[in-house]
Amino acid sequence: MDKTLDVSNLSSGTQVSLIDSSQHIYEIQVYKWTIDKRIAQGDFSYIYSCNGTSNVSNHKQFALKCESAQSPLQMLKMEAYVLQKISKRNSRHFCDVEDIGKFQTIHYIVMNLVGRALDYIKASPTGLISVNCALSVGIQIIESLEDLHNCGYIHRDLKPSNICFGRKDRGELGKMYLLSFGISRRFLDPKNQIRKPREHVEFRGTVRYASLNCHQLQELGRKDDLESTLYVLVEMITGQLPWKGLPDSAAVARAKQMSRQPPAISQFLRGACPIEELREFMCLVDSYNYFSTPDYASFFNILRRAIRRNPQPEHPYDWEQGGANPLCDL
Repeated sequence: MDKTLDVSNLSSGTQVSLIDSSQHIYEIQVYKWTIDKRIAQGDFSYIYSCNGTSNVSNHKQFALKCESAQSPLQMLKMEAYVLQKISKRNSRHFCDVEDIGKFQTIHYIVMNLVGRALDYIKASPTGLISVNCALSVGIQIIESLEDLHNCGYIHRDLKPSNICFGRKDRGELGKMYLLSFGISRRFLDPKNQIRKPREHVEFRGTVRYASLNCHQLQELGRKDDLESTLYVLVEMITGQLPWKGLPDSAAVARAKQMSRQPPAISQFLRGACPIEELREFMCLVDSYNYFSTPDYASFFNILRRAIRRNPQPEHPYDWEQGGANPLCDL
C-alpha cells in the first residue's frame, strides 16, 4: 500500500486497479477506510460510502471518491487542491477532507458523507420545489460561490447533481454542500491578479446549465458560475428550462439568448417565478465581464426581497420534517 499525505505528490500507479471491469471495488479496505457500497459515479470517478476513524471529527461514516491513476484527465487532483485550499478559510458549504492518498492504482479523497443531491430532490411527483425554498437554496449556492471565488477558483460545472444537502443524522438537512471541482479553474495568477483570458478554450460544463460565454467558447469567469446558478434556480421553481430537449448546444445557446427578451422571457420566467427579481438577477449577471468582481450582496438582496414578497414560509425546506417532500438519508 502506498499512501501519500500531500496531493502534490500523487503520481500514476502501475499495480492492479481497485475498480474492475464491472465498476465494482473488489477490495474492501482502502488504507484505514472500509468500503460499504457505491453511492454515485461520474464520467471518470466513483463515490463509495465507507467507515473509518476520523482524526478531526466523531463521525464514523464518510464518502470516498476515487479515480484511476491512469485516468487521462486526473480531475481528482484538482478537486483535492480546491478542497484543501478552501478548508483553510473555514468556508461554508464545502466538505471537510479526512484523507487524501493513493492506494494501488487509484487516487482517492475521503470526505464527510452528505445527503441527497438537488437533482434527486427535484424528482418528486411534481418536479417542483416551492418558491421560497428554491430562493433560499439559491442564496446558499451564491454563498458557496462567493467562498470559492474568494479562494481564486471558479467552478465551471454548476448543476443540480453537484449540489447536495446535509444528512438527517447530522442535523444538516437544510445545509447545502457544493461538490465536484474536477474541472474547476484558478482564475488568479501567483500574484493574485486575474489571469489573462485565453483566446481559445474548449467547452466546459453541462449544456443545460452552461453560460452563454461557455457556448461561445470564451474564457469563463466568476459571472459564468452565477449565470449557471440562475438556470438552476429557475429550473427548481418551474420544473423545466425552455431549452430542455433541444437537439444540440447551438440550439440551446440560441434559446438562452432569446430568453433574455420578450416574448421568450415569459416562457423562461414562467409559473411561480418572481419575475421582477429574477430579471434583475439576470441583468446584473449580464452586466459583468470576465474581469468583473461580482457584487454578491446585491444577489443576496434580490433573492431576499423575492422571499419577503412571497407569502410562503422559507423554512422548513421541502425535504425537511414538516416540509412538502421529506426525504430519508442515503
